[in-house]
Amino acid sequence: MKVLKRIVNYLFWTVIALVCAFGYLLVILGLPLEETTWFNKMFNFLYNLAFIYIGLPLGGLIALIYILLDLFYLRKKLQSNFESAFLRLFVILGITMCLGAIHYFLEKVIDVI
Repeated sequence: MKVLKRIVNYLFWTVIALVCAFGYLLVILGLPLEETTWFNKMFNFLYNLAFIYIGLPLGGLIALIYILLDLFYLRKKLQSNFESAFLRLFVILGITMCLGAIHYFLEKVIDVI
């Protein structure tokens, strides 16, 4: 029963990580165009495709980093209460911001991406 509870808990935090990744992509890519012409429809299809193909691996990476951090550090330091849930949420947001900063550095400063 403890293992099932832990799996459900990590699935919940994985969904939160995916939401953070899609939020980051929404900031980077902006809102899609209105579908008035065939070009805008084609652009929105590519926009949605990029949203899925980039957002899912990014959310998975955020979740993987969080789960490893939780397994090896946070679980030992925090107890299961309401305040620790907020701290875990801030850890996921911090991981998202760090990955966003790394992406910005690689894209704008070094010009690798």
